[in-house]
Amino acid sequence: MAEALAQSPARHDPAFNGNCIAVDGRHSTRSTPPHHIRILDNVISECGGAGIATAWADYVTISGNTIFDSAWYSIYGSSAISTWENWNADSSTGYKMVITGNRIYGNSERVPVAGISPPAITDGEGIIVDSTRNSRYDSKDDPLPPYTGRTLIANNILYNNGSSAIEVFQSDHVDVVNNSTYRDVTNPPLTGRGEIFLNQTSDVNVVNNIFVSAPGQNPVTSVPRTTSSIFLDYNLYFNGGNSGDVAAGAHDRTADPLYTDAANPDPTRVLLTVSPISPAVGTGTGTLAPATDFAGKPRPGAKGFDRGAYQRP
Repeated sequence: MAEALAQSPARHDPAFNGNCIAVDGRHSTRSTPPHHIRILDNVISECGGAGIATAWADYVTISGNTIFDSAWYSIYGSSAISTWENWNADSSTGYKMVITGNRIYGNSERVPVAGISPPAITDGEGIIVDSTRNSRYDSKDDPLPPYTGRTLIANNILYNNGSSAIEVFQSDHVDVVNNSTYRDVTNPPLTGRGEIFLNQTSDVNVVNNIFVSAPGQNPVTSVPRTTSSIFLDYNLYFNGGNSGDVAAGAHDRTADPLYTDAANPDPTRVLLTVSPISPAVGTGTGTLAPATDFAGKPRPGAKGFDRGAYQRP
């Protein structure tokens, strides 16, 4: 750990900063950046940087992966799954970036980002849709136009990550549907961020999720006066209150989802399934709901659409 903390932009060690799987079009030798990539069914752990990261890419599917204990040592601010500055391969406004059915836990940023003053902890999310407005830097370094495709984040289970389970930052056109989270934002410098964190974003639908925050944290946090066209509904919240200026939906509820295994001391055994009497069962909506759940079971079940990543028969 001491060696990782001693890094600087002038002295960075690849052993601490490598991403396990990366799709990066910034230095592509082809005429166009990478597109139509599928990253499926991997077990990824102990990456100094991100578990899976994309930059200047389009039409990427990230599904069925288990990612844990990563993003600890990089000086560049890493997360378990990161899509950064997406590139428009065409003019489609449909789903092009798809992040579904992943199990993500124990990822955290333990080394401050070295390129800012003063160095600070900034990341360590489970999933981050990052800077797809493509306007964060000057035109020389950031020549891409804003990304116009949609991102789907669905059927993921996320727990005990250092920052938010899901963050949408300087990005638009995102649907966050039927995910289950538990007690993320474990890294003290990031306290106050929600299980989902909305920061400088618009056109985001947050539907049918279960967000369980740690005591003193928030299920949902938005940065005031930085968001627009945010739709929340049919979510189940527990512990804490939502923070920011995005209103809860008419069918959002605050109740214990009755996870059956969240407290298991062995993180490899946590799946965030819910009890048959959970208030998540049969109380969701079919709007935007995926046809199947995390385990591949069809939606809806006998009682209707469930909230969270699982559907009871």
